Amino acid sequence: MTAVSAQTDVNSPRVNLVVTASCARFADDSVPTAVTVSTQTNQETKSKSVETDNESATFGALRFRNIPSAGTKATATVTCQDPDGTDQQYSSKAFR
Repeated sequence: MTAVSAQTDVNSPRVNLVVTASCARFADDSVPTAVTVSTQTNQETKSKSVETDNESATFGALRFRNIPSAGTKATATVTCQDPDGTDQQYSSKAFR
């Protein structure tokens, strides 16, 4: 999972985060269907879904509105769907 970009102004509590996720760790042909990012400060959670036939996908901007100027730690969780319809998830380590 990679944060492709994070756009922010240090004088603003708003952050836009773009995430690319891969499901290659699971069964052949598993595809990412959703990503959820949760912050530790203010416990703000944002999610995006996508439909794809590829084992990796980029999820458009998740917009956070209450990030403190010092930043905050967050975790991301990716949901992958196997060809048989079974969902599997993996989460990132905390990142700032």
